[in-house]
Amino acid sequence: MINEFISNVAGVIKDKDIQKLAVEGAENLFLGLVAKDITAIPTVAKNTKEIILSVPNIIFADKMYRFLTKAFSDYEMQIKFAARFNRDDPKYYDTVKKIVQIVDKIDFDEKIEWFANLTRAVCLECIDIDRYIKLSTAVSMLTVEDLKALKYYYGRTDEIENPTLSNYYSYGLTTKITPTTYKTLTSKHTLSTSGVELLKYGVDFDNCESYQIPIKEQDGESE
Repeated sequence: MINEFISNVAGVIKDKDIQKLAVEGAENLFLGLVAKDITAIPTVAKNTKEIILSVPNIIFADKMYRFLTKAFSDYEMQIKFAARFNRDDPKYYDTVKKIVQIVDKIDFDEKIEWFANLTRAVCLECIDIDRYIKLSTAVSMLTVEDLKALKYYYGRTDEIENPTLSNYYSYGLTTKITPTTYKTLTSKHTLSTSGVELLKYGVDFDNCESYQIPIKEQDGESE
């Protein structure tokens, strides 16, 4: 079932106009992704719809709807996304599978928007696929508060370690600066290239010109 669903999502992103499919709302779009033929939804039996649209699935359907319609604002963006892969590239299917998994894990509306922003950045060739998955995974796992705090830490180069910075470091979003003070046990951090990219292309995409990506990777950044 899950493999068929992922294949349907992959096919829709590549070959269908999501904005047109979304006209009937989140539930019908989700039913279409579950069905083999997305155009056959009107004929799906009522009891089948009731089974598919259980409470967890309705929540997931809403998240998937908002992600797809935000990330792919028109069919041209879908074409640009698919163009990042070679024709019939297995990596395309694997990437769509990861997208579905990330949407399922996301727990707040703001994260859906930031994940969609990162997807738009892929379409516009601002980041590559591997970086996209890495940054999107961080969005799904970090708290909304930690993600918003990226704005605070941008441009700061000597921040003493705290729980938020420790969380960032786990996902490669900061670089640890080796302490130079005698007997200092607390590391200091600065945002890594990945951290700035997540802020620029995810959390604050509408103001992306305000942020400068470091010219080269800083020592200590985990990739």
